[in-house]
Amino acid sequence: MDSSRGVQWMLLLFEIRFFVIFTLESIEIQLFNEVIPLAEKFLPSFGFFLNFPFKTVPFHTFVINFNFCAAQEGCKPSWSSSPCPSFNTTLYGRVRYLLNGQTVSCKGSCPSGTTAVLTCQEFYSKNNNKIPRCLKNGTWNLELPFCAPDCGKGNSVAPLVVFGQSASPGSFPWHVALYNAVEEEHEFWCGGSLISQFAVLTAAHCTWQVKPEKLLLAFGKFRRELNIMESHVQVIEAARIEALESYQDASGNYNGDLSVIFLKKSVEINRFVRPVCLDWNLVHIDIQLSEGTMGAVLGWGITENDTFSEHLKLLYLPVVSDINCIAQQEIDFRKFVTYTSFCAGFANGSGVCNGDSGGGLVFWDEESQRWFLQGLVSVSPRKSGTPHCDPFYYTVFTKVSLFVNWLKKLKIDKDPNAVAEGTEGGEPEITGTRTPERTTNDPRDPYSLIRKYFEKYPAQVGKKQLNFPHSQKILDLLQRTDVVEGFTPQKDKQTC
Repeated sequence: MDSSRGVQWMLLLFEIRFFVIFTLESIEIQLFNEVIPLAEKFLPSFGFFLNFPFKTVPFHTFVINFNFCAAQEGCKPSWSSSPCPSFNTTLYGRVRYLLNGQTVSCKGSCPSGTTAVLTCQEFYSKNNNKIPRCLKNGTWNLELPFCAPDCGKGNSVAPLVVFGQSASPGSFPWHVALYNAVEEEHEFWCGGSLISQFAVLTAAHCTWQVKPEKLLLAFGKFRRELNIMESHVQVIEAARIEALESYQDASGNYNGDLSVIFLKKSVEINRFVRPVCLDWNLVHIDIQLSEGTMGAVLGWGITENDTFSEHLKLLYLPVVSDINCIAQQEIDFRKFVTYTSFCAGFANGSGVCNGDSGGGLVFWDEESQRWFLQGLVSVSPRKSGTPHCDPFYYTVFTKVSLFVNWLKKLKIDKDPNAVAEGTEGGEPEITGTRTPERTTNDPRDPYSLIRKYFEKYPAQVGKKQLNFPHSQKILDLLQRTDVVEGFTPQKDKQTC
């Protein structure tokens, strides 16, 4: 044994909830409590001595209402600083609190050094991987991440094909069918893309002069007809429609041909209904919209037989440069190719057509393993003598990423009904306020008595010799019957 430390003793008290280790040079007090199932150490540098053996007060009085080190800077537990408020319950996820690598229970507040780790439920992911830590001043150094629907993920990646084929259910789970009430019956109207739990992006010409109360939106749909039952389909009414104020439909050459339909209630995210990713930071637009890049589009549009497809079709199309697109188009159609649009397709009869309007053209990102929405089916030339499109010409798509700032202002990830009532949905509320310090006016509270004692007789901080008078008076105070008996401790507002 190291003679410099002298004889070491350990006193085990209170059913292994509290023990003291002391030497001739120092004293170490360790606590186990019900809030934090780890040993927290008190290391007083000023030194005081507990007579051995000695009488003690009841456990709950000693631990909950009395902190040995509260009055001295030289003796503080690792969590004697103000605790941090625990985070409010987060949607679609679970928060686990860790201290020194062990799980702890933060009921109302957490000690300093605690980290908060968020785990999201299936089909959701964190908006970032940052881990908040509780600081000694009683605040978290970071906001808690929130769980958002995992975007751009399908059940499978379809093989690359040139001509249309039936899309398997769930392979592109963001595709939406729009139905408009015509003479009291809802008819298939356009396609769209789910971009959040509360919003669908489609072409503005699909919602031009259309009242939202007449629209129904079907999610997870594979068959075109609304009245054909499919077990995983969700049908939701539209709440409101937002389009660019400058949009003028045909008279404006379909410039800015996009609109957002907000839903009356949020969709349920599952393997058949999930949102597509948007290129919020314009990281992918240059690569994905470069000439020859292949994108995927879905729809129930006109087939080669001039009839609507009964099943959802998938088609891969290459991006075409503006120069080549304009050169291939008829003169009267060239005005529709603008800065806010781009062209894609084959000039061989396999392009998109009537009924595909509003559907999304998505591009695969190998690094993130996600699909990103870059285009919306907008306009294409008509076949001579018919009201139908001509699939032997390139199709014009709205360039979605040019409008991300407008989409941000619309707050598409917020519940529109909650926003109207003054409370935002989606992200959990983060509180950074400190918990009020513990106070009591009870004159018999041992905490108050010991604090007053140290204020009157300060301990000699930093000295190695044991201060027997101080320790004896502490014990005397703790053993006073008028202090302990009949005292009902207040429920502590702090972790300790």
